[in-house]
Amino acid sequence: DDDECNLAFRLHVRVASSTGHLLYRIATRPLSLLAFRVLPSNVLVSDDVTEGGQQWDVGAWSSNCGRSTVQHLSTSLAKRYSVAPQIQRVFVLARVMFMRASKLDSLNWEWPYMLGKVAAKLDDSMTACALYLKACHLAVAAGSKCSVTSASVHAGQAHASTTSNAAIPEVAVDPLCKLLATVSKLVWSEKMDAATARRFVSALPSPCASNVSATTAGLAQSDPLQESNTRRGSGVHAHTARDREVTAVLYLIRGVVSQLCASDKRRRHHRSLFLLSWIDHHVLGESERAKQALSASLLNTRTTAKQLAGFYKTDFEAPGKHYIYLEKYVALYVETLAATRDVAGVQLIARKL
Repeated sequence: DDDECNLAFRLHVRVASSTGHLLYRIATRPLSLLAFRVLPSNVLVSDDVTEGGQQWDVGAWSSNCGRSTVQHLSTSLAKRYSVAPQIQRVFVLARVMFMRASKLDSLNWEWPYMLGKVAAKLDDSMTACALYLKACHLAVAAGSKCSVTSASVHAGQAHASTTSNAAIPEVAVDPLCKLLATVSKLVWSEKMDAATARRFVSALPSPCASNVSATTAGLAQSDPLQESNTRRGSGVHAHTARDREVTAVLYLIRGVVSQLCASDKRRRHHRSLFLLSWIDHHVLGESERAKQALSASLLNTRTTAKQLAGFYKTDFEAPGKHYIYLEKYVALYVETLAATRDVAGVQLIARKL
């Protein structure tokens, strides 16, 4: 009986989460509701269509009719049954599915993570960040528990007290990177104030707390905003308080992202490398460093390399998402080439594209 209950529980969670993932992938790039576009006029929607209470067997019926009649019927069916839904409704339904999975399995970090992504698509950025933060804490807790269990198996005992000083678990890299990237984008585009962004950074799980404290201490001895202007050749400017606060927050975020990249030994989480380069280029004016990082880790810019993408497609990436990332990484790389006036690099990337 217990086994049957556990099986039914896992089945309910799997159905809810799989449906939510399917709806989210249908509504986002690269699909973008492509499956719901109107079909061509010479394609039948279905071989078995029910209309007005009467069932039509199109396959058998078409054998007794002319070609023009069948095409007319297929055109009317395509117009009637291929109406694309509103994209907001698809996201709302995906949210319902992930909420159901979250109620059944409340300790799984994946459900608040996906709920945050859905909230971002519904233009609720603050809720999205709060859900990402919850996912970060759950992921760190789950990763720490696994590491403690592994240590107890090999060493015969576990020291849970060292969790606060432990490295970031690999399972937590993805939600942490998503939270930091979202906060960076919002504060840089003036959709979130620096104080709110700092609160999110300060609320990160314990493995990131020491890095935030060390970076905060470093801010007292340097001025990232003025150093950025010096690199860009902008000279000395009178900056507003907000400019300095935003730069300081993004400087803190960069410190945490550097920690994420260092903890990712197998280089599976390429989005953290992109975020690091984005902050270097746009915020700190380190365009040369950003360009070198992109060419070394994310793009194959060697003349002998056949494939442009220098990062691997992971198991948890949606189909086709690999090329969306590649498009974004190439766009940032071209920006760094322009900022550093690298003509040879532009010519090389043009030939590869």
